[in-house]
Amino acid sequence: MSEVKTVRRYPPCPDYDVEAMESWLSDMAAQGLVLSRDGFFFGFGYFEKTEPKKMRYRLEGSKHTSGALSEYNPPEEAQELYESMGWQYVAARGNFHIYCTDDPEARELHTDPQVQVLALDVVRRKIRRDIIWEAIWIALLFALYTSRGVSGTPLVLTVIALGTPAAILYLAIICWYIGGMFRGFAMLNKLKKQMEIGEPLSHSKDWRKGKPRYIAAIIIHWLVTLIFCGMLFSSCLNSVDNKNEIPLDEFTGTLPFATMADLVEGSSFEPDKTSLGYQLNNVEFRSDFLAPVAIEYNENGDIIAPDGTKIGGGLDVTYIEARNEWLAKEIFREFESDGKHSKRYILLDVSLDGLDQCVAFVDLFPTVVMRKGEVVVRAEFYQYRNTELSLEQWAGALAASITD
Repeated sequence: MSEVKTVRRYPPCPDYDVEAMESWLSDMAAQGLVLSRDGFFFGFGYFEKTEPKKMRYRLEGSKHTSGALSEYNPPEEAQELYESMGWQYVAARGNFHIYCTDDPEARELHTDPQVQVLALDVVRRKIRRDIIWEAIWIALLFALYTSRGVSGTPLVLTVIALGTPAAILYLAIICWYIGGMFRGFAMLNKLKKQMEIGEPLSHSKDWRKGKPRYIAAIIIHWLVTLIFCGMLFSSCLNSVDNKNEIPLDEFTGTLPFATMADLVEGSSFEPDKTSLGYQLNNVEFRSDFLAPVAIEYNENGDIIAPDGTKIGGGLDVTYIEARNEWLAKEIFREFESDGKHSKRYILLDVSLDGLDQCVAFVDLFPTVVMRKGEVVVRAEFYQYRNTELSLEQWAGALAASITD
């Protein structure tokens, strides 16, 4: 007994283009490629190579959506009913079950267009429900983000961390997904109106006409997805390996904000040279369309005052030069909102001159968020010796460094 040869073919149309799908499957059978029980896997259809056959295929709406790793078979009673009419269940694709017959005498699954409307309407309503839920989630996320009293997703900071190009690609992927739902709903709605006036579906639609556009869109979609995944993986890898961090003892440039040595006039800084302290003394530079300059700065050690007094501690600074003042205000708001919703949040009273916005609070350590024009600084200063700097002193030094 010879082994059945299986070949793969990519569909020339989406699952909701019912007429084109049925026509394409019938044409494949006429070429000797019969859809196998393996159905569709990661988009590709699996066909058994046989002698050319004249077969009819029909799609029927399903309450469930079949994916790459899941297939929802129709109820057994439905399969038995259709088998009695000469039709066999083959596989599922997306929102549809696929039946076929090679019996030219087999009657249609649905001879009344009004009955077929009910079958397709199952999918149409499901897509409409999905669209409504997506709209609700988008509205909810927007409300969470814009609400001053609710901590929302730090959108601008996330885009800066991810990178604007990657964020745009991610948005394109989401738009593709939502756009697909709208296209599916529109096409099924058109078919519904067609059948409601008594016009049956065309089972011999020219699927070749829309194939180039559909395949090109699929290729672009997967390229965008792969590029985005590559960017995301690269960003995560750099973050885990700290590839962009520069140890402070190797850094020879200048910084646009005060460091620990600048917090006390005439002082010097002695870094912690233990293995852990060494890891806490570094600087990282990034650049993005929304934030041409973004710096993460971590410093740990002793401030040596002019009188020899040591003030031990650490300073963590996030410095961002936003592309415009509106973005700077949003970044300030996101930093403030993030701090507000910490379980350890305590608002501190501080008054600093020359700033457009400023807020101070305790998260784990005293933290100040300040903005001057397009520049936003979030600084956290922790101290662990008896001699300490006041909030006004260390925060004032940072404020003066970005307002001079």
